[in-house]
Amino acid sequence: MPIGGTLRRLLHLLLLVEVMVVASVLSMGIAFGAGRGTATAGQTVSSARWGSVVVLQSQTATSGALVIDWTNVKKNPYQFIDLVNTSTVTLSGQTVSISTTRNGSGNQPLPTIALALCRAGTWDQTTGACSGTVVDLGSTTTGSIIITEPVPVNGRLAVRASTSAGVGSPFTTTFSSAVSRTQAGPAVVVNG
Repeated sequence: MPIGGTLRRLLHLLLLVEVMVVASVLSMGIAFGAGRGTATAGQTVSSARWGSVVVLQSQTATSGALVIDWTNVKKNPYQFIDLVNTSTVTLSGQTVSISTTRNGSGNQPLPTIALALCRAGTWDQTTGACSGTVVDLGSTTTGSIIITEPVPVNGRLAVRASTSAGVGSPFTTTFSSAVSRTQAGPAVVVNG
Protein backbone atom coordinates (compact mmCIF):
# COMPACT_ATOMS: atom_id res chain seq x y z
CA MET A 1 0.00 0.00 0.00
CA PRO A 2 1.45 3.40 -0.89
CA ILE A 3 2.38 5.82 1.88
CA GLY A 4 0.01 8.49 0.58
CA GLY A 5 -3.03 6.19 0.98
CA THR A 6 -2.01 5.17 4.50
CA LEU A 7 -1.43 8.75 5.47
CA ARG A 8 -4.78 9.74 4.08
CA ARG A 9 -6.53 6.98 6.08
CA LEU A 10 -4.70 8.03 9.20
CA LEU A 11 -5.80 11.65 8.72
CA HIS A 12 -9.41 10.55 8.23
CA LEU A 13 -9.19 8.44 11.37
CA LEU A 14 -7.75 11.36 13.36
CA LEU A 15 -10.45 13.67 12.06
CA LEU A 16 -13.14 11.17 13.04
CA VAL A 17 -11.67 10.80 16.55
CA GLU A 18 -11.49 14.59 16.90
CA VAL A 19 -15.14 15.01 15.91
CA MET A 20 -16.19 12.31 18.41
CA VAL A 21 -14.18 13.95 21.23
CA VAL A 22 -15.66 17.40 20.52
CA ALA A 23 -19.19 15.96 20.37
CA SER A 24 -18.65 14.13 23.68
CA VAL A 25 -17.30 17.22 25.41
CA LEU A 26 -20.17 19.36 24.15
CA SER A 27 -22.81 16.87 25.24
CA MET A 28 -21.24 16.63 28.71
CA GLY A 29 -21.20 20.41 28.96
CA ILE A 30 -24.86 20.57 28.07
CA ALA A 31 -25.69 17.79 30.53
CA PHE A 32 -23.67 19.46 33.29
CA GLY A 33 -25.19 22.86 32.45
CA ALA A 34 -28.70 21.49 32.63
CA GLY A 35 -28.23 20.39 36.23
CA ARG A 36 -26.37 23.45 37.50
CA GLY A 37 -29.22 25.89 38.09
CA THR A 38 -32.95 26.31 37.87
CA ALA A 39 -35.14 29.33 37.40
CA THR A 40 -38.67 29.57 38.70
CA ALA A 41 -41.32 32.27 38.50
CA GLY A 42 -44.68 32.48 40.17
CA GLN A 43 -47.74 34.18 38.77
CA THR A 44 -51.17 34.64 40.16
CA VAL A 45 -53.73 34.16 37.43
CA SER A 46 -57.39 34.92 37.76
CA SER A 47 -60.07 35.54 35.21
CA ALA A 48 -61.75 38.89 34.85
CA ARG A 49 -65.48 39.26 35.10
CA TRP A 50 -67.38 42.15 33.65
CA GLY A 51 -70.85 43.58 34.06
CA SER A 52 -72.86 46.64 34.84
CA VAL A 53 -76.22 47.35 36.45
CA VAL A 54 -78.71 50.22 36.32
CA VAL A 55 -79.96 51.54 39.68
CA LEU A 56 -81.71 54.65 40.95
CA GLN A 57 -79.24 57.43 41.72
CA SER A 58 -77.04 56.66 44.77
CA GLN A 59 -78.69 53.28 45.39
CA THR A 60 -76.75 50.07 46.11
CA ALA A 61 -75.87 48.03 43.04
CA THR A 62 -78.09 44.98 42.74
CA SER A 63 -78.61 42.46 39.98
CA GLY A 64 -81.47 42.56 37.54
CA ALA A 65 -83.22 45.29 35.59
CA LEU A 66 -84.49 48.62 36.90
CA VAL A 67 -88.19 49.28 36.32
CA ILE A 68 -89.46 52.88 36.47
CA ASP A 69 -93.16 53.73 36.47
CA TRP A 70 -93.70 57.16 34.88
CA THR A 71 -97.03 58.23 36.40
CA ASN A 72 -96.78 62.04 36.52
CA VAL A 73 -94.62 62.91 33.53
CA LYS A 74 -96.07 66.36 33.02
CA LYS A 75 -94.87 67.40 36.47
CA ASN A 76 -91.65 65.33 36.53
CA PRO A 77 -90.25 64.23 33.14
CA TYR A 78 -86.93 63.11 34.70
CA GLN A 79 -85.62 60.02 36.47
CA PHE A 80 -82.08 59.93 37.83
CA ILE A 81 -80.18 56.68 37.52
CA ASP A 82 -76.64 55.38 37.92
CA LEU A 83 -74.85 52.90 35.68
CA VAL A 84 -72.65 50.94 38.10
CA ASN A 85 -69.57 48.95 37.05
CA THR A 86 -69.78 45.62 38.88
CA SER A 87 -66.71 44.28 37.02
CA THR A 88 -63.22 43.46 38.17
CA VAL A 89 -61.86 45.58 35.28
CA THR A 90 -62.40 49.11 34.01
CA LEU A 91 -65.13 49.32 31.39
CA SER A 92 -64.63 51.25 28.16
CA GLY A 93 -68.35 51.13 27.47
CA GLN A 94 -71.65 49.35 28.00
CA THR A 95 -74.97 48.89 26.25
CA VAL A 96 -78.15 50.07 27.95
CA SER A 97 -81.37 48.40 26.82
CA ILE A 98 -84.63 50.28 27.21
CA SER A 99 -88.07 48.72 26.95
CA THR A 100 -91.17 50.87 27.32
CA THR A 101 -94.82 49.80 27.61
CA ARG A 102 -98.04 51.74 28.18
CA ASN A 103 -99.80 51.01 31.49
CA GLY A 104 -103.27 51.91 30.28
CA SER A 105 -105.41 51.40 27.27
CA GLY A 106 -105.23 53.47 24.16
CA ASN A 107 -103.13 53.47 21.10
CA GLN A 108 -100.85 56.38 21.82
CA PRO A 109 -97.30 56.04 20.51
CA LEU A 110 -94.60 55.03 22.93
CA PRO A 111 -92.62 57.97 24.33
CA THR A 112 -88.96 58.50 23.57
CA ILE A 113 -86.57 58.02 26.47
CA ALA A 114 -83.41 60.16 26.29
CA LEU A 115 -80.28 59.56 28.38
CA ALA A 116 -77.86 62.33 29.40
CA LEU A 117 -74.65 61.84 31.37
CA CYS A 118 -73.43 64.22 34.06
CA ARG A 119 -69.69 63.74 33.44
CA ALA A 120 -67.49 64.31 36.52
CA GLY A 121 -70.50 65.31 38.61
CA THR A 122 -73.96 64.37 39.86
CA TRP A 123 -77.50 65.37 39.05
CA ASP A 124 -79.48 67.52 41.50
CA GLN A 125 -82.84 65.74 41.64
CA THR A 126 -84.66 68.90 42.73
CA THR A 127 -83.43 71.29 40.04
CA GLY A 128 -82.36 68.77 37.38
CA ALA A 129 -78.99 70.53 37.14
CA CYS A 130 -75.68 68.74 36.58
CA SER A 131 -72.67 69.69 38.72
CA GLY A 132 -70.31 68.58 35.92
CA THR A 133 -70.64 68.53 32.14
CA VAL A 134 -73.82 67.29 30.42
CA VAL A 135 -73.22 64.73 27.64
CA ASP A 136 -76.08 63.48 25.44
CA LEU A 137 -75.94 59.66 25.27
CA GLY A 138 -78.83 59.05 22.88
CA SER A 139 -82.53 58.25 22.87
CA THR A 140 -84.94 55.50 21.88
CA THR A 141 -88.54 54.40 22.41
CA THR A 142 -87.57 50.76 22.81
CA GLY A 143 -84.07 49.65 21.91
CA SER A 144 -80.42 49.98 22.92
CA ILE A 145 -78.03 52.85 23.49
CA ILE A 146 -74.30 52.13 23.33
CA ILE A 147 -72.38 54.20 25.87
CA THR A 148 -68.64 54.69 25.30
CA GLU A 149 -67.83 56.46 28.57
CA PRO A 150 -65.12 54.69 30.65
CA VAL A 151 -66.09 53.53 34.15
CA PRO A 152 -63.53 52.36 36.74
CA VAL A 153 -64.10 49.27 38.89
CA ASN A 154 -67.02 50.01 41.28
CA GLY A 155 -67.46 53.38 39.55
CA ARG A 156 -70.74 54.99 38.52
CA LEU A 157 -72.04 57.09 35.69
CA ALA A 158 -74.68 59.62 36.78
CA VAL A 159 -77.41 59.57 34.12
CA ARG A 160 -80.67 61.47 33.70
CA ALA A 161 -83.46 59.68 31.86
CA SER A 162 -86.05 62.01 30.41
CA THR A 163 -89.19 61.45 28.40
CA SER A 164 -90.91 63.17 25.53
CA ALA A 165 -94.36 62.19 26.80
CA GLY A 166 -96.38 65.14 28.01
CA VAL A 167 -99.85 63.64 28.12
CA GLY A 168 -101.42 60.25 27.72
CA SER A 169 -101.59 57.16 29.81
CA PRO A 170 -98.76 56.39 32.24
CA PHE A 171 -96.06 54.04 31.07
CA THR A 172 -93.30 51.83 32.45
CA THR A 173 -89.70 51.70 31.31
CA THR A 174 -87.34 48.82 32.02
CA PHE A 175 -83.61 49.60 31.97
CA SER A 176 -80.89 46.97 31.83
CA SER A 177 -77.20 47.08 31.05
CA ALA A 178 -74.87 44.63 29.35
CA VAL A 179 -71.12 44.62 28.78
CA SER A 180 -69.44 42.81 25.89
CA ARG A 181 -65.88 41.49 26.06
CA THR A 182 -64.73 44.34 23.79
CA GLN A 183 -66.17 46.87 26.28
CA ALA A 184 -64.23 45.34 29.20
CA GLY A 185 -60.70 46.48 29.92
CA PRO A 186 -57.62 44.33 29.35
CA ALA A 187 -56.70 41.53 31.72
CA VAL A 188 -53.92 42.19 34.21
CA VAL A 189 -51.16 39.73 35.21
CA VAL A 190 -49.91 40.05 38.77
CA ASN A 191 -46.42 38.59 39.42
CA GLY A 192 -46.08 36.61 42.62
